[in-house]
Amino acid sequence: NKKKQIIKAFGKVQNFEAEILHTERAYVENLEILYDVYLVPITKQQGAKIGSIITGNLKAILMLHKTVILPQLEALHAKEMKKSIPYSTNGSASLLSQYGPYFKMYTQYLVGYNAAVDQVKKLKNSSRSFKRLLENQRNKGYKRRLQEIVSYLMMPCQRISRYRMLLEGIIKKYPSYISPAAEEYHKKLEASLEKVKDSASHNNNMQRVAESLDSVQKIHDRITGPCPELVAPSRTFVREDAGMVVAQTSKHVGSPKESLIYLFNDMFLWTSKTHEFKGCVYFASSKLVDSKSKKSFRLEAQQSIHRESGDGSKILFVEVEVATERRNKDWKAAVEVEIHKWKQRLHGKNRLLKKSKRSSIIVASKSMLASMDSD
Repeated sequence: NKKKQIIKAFGKVQNFEAEILHTERAYVENLEILYDVYLVPITKQQGAKIGSIITGNLKAILMLHKTVILPQLEALHAKEMKKSIPYSTNGSASLLSQYGPYFKMYTQYLVGYNAAVDQVKKLKNSSRSFKRLLENQRNKGYKRRLQEIVSYLMMPCQRISRYRMLLEGIIKKYPSYISPAAEEYHKKLEASLEKVKDSASHNNNMQRVAESLDSVQKIHDRITGPCPELVAPSRTFVREDAGMVVAQTSKHVGSPKESLIYLFNDMFLWTSKTHEFKGCVYFASSKLVDSKSKKSFRLEAQQSIHRESGDGSKILFVEVEVATERRNKDWKAAVEVEIHKWKQRLHGKNRLLKKSKRSSIIVASKSMLASMDSD
């Protein structure tokens, strides 16, 4: 009975291993279609600049999988299938562990993915020749009618997650209890999974940073007037809305005005309905204070820029009213979170600075004592 359980468990492991190989073959084939059938002709028609926006570093990704990973998976499969129990103490985990760090090359592709898709959509809407090219390539007779180019562009975005899911399936079904060798291989499986997860996490984080910077840039580009520079490596976009804004300065209280409001991780900013810059409040020295209305929140500001008060007066308060109590509650919570995170980062920087100063003092003291001793 125990032997049957083990054979059944290894049968499931073999299914996962077979799926890794099968999906790798399909993935390489689809990347070849994307590159050879679509991207090379697009670059030829539209030029290198537009071609590079859509292509990214896809060729490097294709070469990694076509010339390195797939051949080694094929060789491994052929070797394991000669054994009485294939994939009992060896498998794709060894390869994925070895090449897991290389998956970080996907970052460049993922960062440029949205721009690539936007470029394709823009060309389809503006260029008949481009639209005709896509349709001609799709119906070219490559074994079957091809998918739309956007479907192929999405595939690299999903591959690393697919490896992770398949490895998790193998780990769950692998009978590590049968022998010390099996237990050792189970550890390799887990180590391989961690490397794949690390690459996936790195790629996702970099993609989020790039998307956030892109959002900040787009907001900055549509704002008119003397707006401070918004694009910065550490600045991320959080949310936007429409609302009524009142700015109270040390010299006068403004009237409520329809505005567009923006929340970043380090500041709150508002413009007119036509995107003209009106003011911003930095979280370095700001806090939320009570507001009388359930539809509004209030920021007490120390460091700010207010375009309408050209008399040099400082903003004391900014009162912001949004459409509903629910949305106000969400906005208050979001602002509070960002202010709290900002203060934590500031506290961490100050602590590191103090630690650095103490270290410098200790080093200087030791150096002084050493020189006194030598004298």
